[in-house]
Amino acid sequence: MIARPSFAAAPLGLLAHVPNELRGRHCHDTAYVAIVLEGGYQEAGDEGRFDVGPGDVLIHHDFESHLDRVEARGARVLILDLPPTLAGAPYVRGRVRDPDALVRFASRDAAAAAALLVEDFTALPAAARDWPDLLARDLRTLTPFALAD
Repeated sequence: MIARPSFAAAPLGLLAHVPNELRGRHCHDTAYVAIVLEGGYQEAGDEGRFDVGPGDVLIHHDFESHLDRVEARGARVLILDLPPTLAGAPYVRGRVRDPDALVRFASRDAAAAAALLVEDFTALPAAARDWPDLLARDLRTLTPFALAD
């Protein structure tokens, strides 16, 4: 029997991951963005695998499933609602120049933080490192392909 991923909260605001934390496969029932402020981790899931560090942004859609492997130094992340202008985007990873500005805005005005995120966001191509990453990319882009390939 295949274990189903559990649901996990992604509370808005600052989130600290402890060093070497492994968050097993889980789902979030609402869309959000994660902006890495310090440290880093690898996220592996429906959208592929991503190694992220300070300034990196991951877009998470409703009911997406993934796991997180946190680095030895831990990680600090800002969680924001997914702005509508990024919700339908064909990419899932990007960067911002000034993640600290997002923290300052988010502490006062979530809408202003979302607007700044959209303004400062630069999409990054997914780096396909292995066949699961290639499969995730093909599924995400809906490019017709044969599973045998």
